[in-house]
Amino acid sequence: MNKHLTFRKWLISQLKVSHWARSAEPLETLAIRLGVQPDVLVEAQQSLEEDLKKVNAAPLRIGSAHRSVKLMEYHLELPLPPVVKNDWVVYCQSRNIEGGTLLRSLINRALLTGENPALNVCRFQGWIYRGKQERLDRMPGYKREFRVRSTLPRGAAQALAKRCQNLKVSRTGFLRGLVLDLLEGRTTKLLLVSVQSMSGDPASYIVE
Repeated sequence: MNKHLTFRKWLISQLKVSHWARSAEPLETLAIRLGVQPDVLVEAQQSLEEDLKKVNAAPLRIGSAHRSVKLMEYHLELPLPPVVKNDWVVYCQSRNIEGGTLLRSLINRALLTGENPALNVCRFQGWIYRGKQERLDRMPGYKREFRVRSTLPRGAAQALAKRCQNLKVSRTGFLRGLVLDLLEGRTTKLLLVSVQSMSGDPASYIVE
């Protein structure tokens, strides 16, 4: 096995059992502190998430002193038309980023900065990309199209829902706008975040 891959695997295994994998410190700041690449930290945190989900797979009674991780997380997905999906995949692969991490980081940036995508884009019932309009509901087999899946702390998901409600846009429309801003170059600075590094308190985010 490649020595670099062996060391990377060992490093991830060490990070995921350390307190650093649960740190709320911004991902890039923490990576600099530890002298590792941000994607190594993300992979360690994702590996920890998977281990915790296995441990908490059995449903727990509401009111139990121990809460399941699943009760504190919110899972979302965004279907992409083929042309957007192709560019999204290329973007992720060229930067070695998981699609779910990228979408979560875009949401986190919007919630912390208060910035919004163009509302006309969010309110359009489809995609406007490269000068063309794409409506998934008019595409044969669209329900089987590529979907980006991500996870947020439940508090962040509540803040996202409140932001969309205040803007009078759907959550799908808002996420669509975030993706388009990234792929069309309007979003240039982005801090990668894991679920653990995001706040679970809705009050931590800008919802107006």
